[in-house]
Amino acid sequence: MKRIDFEIGICFPLILDSLFIFVFGFGIRGAAIATVISQFLSAAYVLLFLEKKAEMKARLLKKKELSGCMENVKNIISLGTAGVIMLLTVLPELKRMEN
Repeated sequence: MKRIDFEIGICFPLILDSLFIFVFGFGIRGAAIATVISQFLSAAYVLLFLEKKAEMKARLLKKKELSGCMENVKNIISLGTAGVIMLLTVLPELKRMEN
């Protein structure tokens, strides 16, 4: 997995950045689009690996299993909140700089 995941994480952004920035002329927006697509492809590969080839198979939780995971959900949300707040405070400045 490590070899292919590394290639997905490195090669796709390089190829897509080149396409969106230089070929299609999207500039920074093209880099952003390429990054999102690359992250999606990388995540899709990891999910496929976890479903098909991993020793411990990944699966979605059932509704009755969710109540036992609330502590984990709270921890995940609390860790992600700082990044979201930072992003929300930076976005208006980026928009201002863009104009």
